[in-house]
Amino acid sequence: MAHSKRNKGVSKKQHKFGNHEAKELPYMEALSWFLTLLVFALPLVFSVAGYNMFGSIRFFVLVVLTVFLLCLAFLSFLRAGGFVIPKTSFELPIVGLVLILVFSTITSVNIRTSLFGEFDRYDGLTTWLCCFSLLYLSYLIFRKRRAVRQLVSGLAISSSVIAVYGIMQHYGLDFMKWGPGAEVARSGSTLGNPCFLGAYIVLVIPLTISLAFCGQSSFRLRLMCSVASILMFFSLLFTFTRAAWLAFVAALILLFALNYRSIFQKALQRKNLIIAAVCVLVIATGLFLMSGLSKPYLSRLESSFNLKEGSGFGRLILWKHTLPMILERPVLGWGPDTFSLVFPRFMTPEFEKIMSRRAIANDAHNRLLQISASSGVVSVFIYLWIIILFFWRVFPHALRASDVFERRLIQGILAGCFAYLFQLMFNSSLLPADAIFWIFAGIGVWYSSKQMKIGEERVFTKWRPGVGVQKLATALVVLTVALTAYGFGKPVLADYHLRNALELQAAGDMRGSLEYYRSAANLGSDEYYLVQLGKFYSEIAAQMGKKEQFLLAIDAFRRARDMNPLDESSYFQLGNTYLAASEELDQSGYLREAEQNYQAVLKMDPNYAECHLRLGIVYARIGNDKKAIGEWKQATVLAPDSTAAYYNIGNYYKEKGKKERAIDYLQQGLRVNPADQRLKDALHEVESSV
Repeated sequence: MAHSKRNKGVSKKQHKFGNHEAKELPYMEALSWFLTLLVFALPLVFSVAGYNMFGSIRFFVLVVLTVFLLCLAFLSFLRAGGFVIPKTSFELPIVGLVLILVFSTITSVNIRTSLFGEFDRYDGLTTWLCCFSLLYLSYLIFRKRRAVRQLVSGLAISSSVIAVYGIMQHYGLDFMKWGPGAEVARSGSTLGNPCFLGAYIVLVIPLTISLAFCGQSSFRLRLMCSVASILMFFSLLFTFTRAAWLAFVAALILLFALNYRSIFQKALQRKNLIIAAVCVLVIATGLFLMSGLSKPYLSRLESSFNLKEGSGFGRLILWKHTLPMILERPVLGWGPDTFSLVFPRFMTPEFEKIMSRRAIANDAHNRLLQISASSGVVSVFIYLWIIILFFWRVFPHALRASDVFERRLIQGILAGCFAYLFQLMFNSSLLPADAIFWIFAGIGVWYSSKQMKIGEERVFTKWRPGVGVQKLATALVVLTVALTAYGFGKPVLADYHLRNALELQAAGDMRGSLEYYRSAANLGSDEYYLVQLGKFYSEIAAQMGKKEQFLLAIDAFRRARDMNPLDESSYFQLGNTYLAASEELDQSGYLREAEQNYQAVLKMDPNYAECHLRLGIVYARIGNDKKAIGEWKQATVLAPDSTAAYYNIGNYYKEKGKKERAIDYLQQGLRVNPADQRLKDALHEVESSV
């Protein structure tokens, strides 16, 4: 009765597409194949020829394939004569979160960064919109078991390749020539980072484990899932990523909790086999723990609970300094993916001393804090609303679904999503895993809404276009996809040109390198490429001492600064260039320009030790000795491990004839670094003249 009331007023023509048993829409098979292609390719693809080997190419693939899928779905609806709109309980919070993200982008400290994401991260509004689009598309597409099996097969093959490569890296069998964007000390596989590899594995492996034990799956699918699970398990071990290890254990516990009844029933039927398996497992575990092989894993796991030093301590310091950032703009945040632009102004001297400049993060390493800082506290509550609603709706279906394959599928998705969210409380987000997470969520929403009969759809079918209109729509779709590929492909080309520029510069081909630097700066939409061009001109200017090269470097840095007024590296490099030009060209006027740019950096990042050091040099050359000493002393406080400030102070007092004070500071520097030859020579020179 309730079911008929819910559909009251829906015409027969509408109802044709308005329930779970509706006829399949056109192009569904093509949509299924291309969405499977996205899941298969996104974690695998990277650019060996590019400088940014992972971010730009994956962002390009994600955006282009998502736009293509949306356009193909639009043509499908157009041909069917209506648009399918889900009527579940997820629409309101998702639309609310999208609106907040849009307003946060509009009010962002840097709209371009918030729209497309930061260089190498790409976690801006565009990525969020792509992920929510994939949620909708997966809800729409994976309604047939054939399509789901196709997706799982693609995922099993892709994850197996990734896992095998991670295992090979662990044993030193890496056949790739990695650039500066990859971490090679631990296994990162095609994800380029062990934490990212661990995040991807804990998202996927619960699903492959769950389906490997599903009796209704085909033998081929069970075999593929079994092989993928084993390979991913060892690859996960070799990442030495503690958050991923703990997340994997949490996923196994959840899978066990969802299946404990059937596990115990089968155990009673096969007592002898289970007892034998447990004995073998216990013996194998004991041998592993007694051998030397277990030491690196146990010590790594033990370090998770050390909150006084190491990365665990670093996370606490980072989270502590993120809270003031959130409190200053709690409503809409600073803008999506602007964390690294804003965070330096909240870094205290404590952070600078303990973590050093190398530890500046482009992410809060906690998903909830990251969203709070980026788009406000309200967006966190809506995000949690979506996540809690997902588990609330999907969990009952994971327990009670009558179809075994569906139950195993939903259990694997549920455990994988839980594990991924768990490790996100300690790590940064990963673009390929985020996309797959929301695809999993869409599948879970579909099956749970089907089970609970709350997912009826409304379709508006007031007009059915003719053949001519459909052809015109197809042409517009092709044009849209082509323009998207062109626009988002330019950063990929810029990345390729930057890599070539760096390689040619290292080989000594300055002319060829310059052409590639210019091409990268023209193609790239990020200030990073202009900064690299400016650095090239600065190096040439320092070697040749020509005013023209200094002016070209200054122009490049100014353009980078204008593109992103919050990018402190542009100001810092501009200050360095003016400082070098003032010395090489004997232009004292450039010192004032250097002073202004260094002061601009310190306004955004007041505890930047290197900038205090450079500003002290400027003041010393201007003749303001008091300010120079003050800046250098501040540098020693912020960076006690650095000896440059001690050398400058000692050298200053030596020139002023205050030899005792010079000796004192030079000795302080040598206590920091006894091997610093420059300090030794300066101290010997002062002592010999006493």
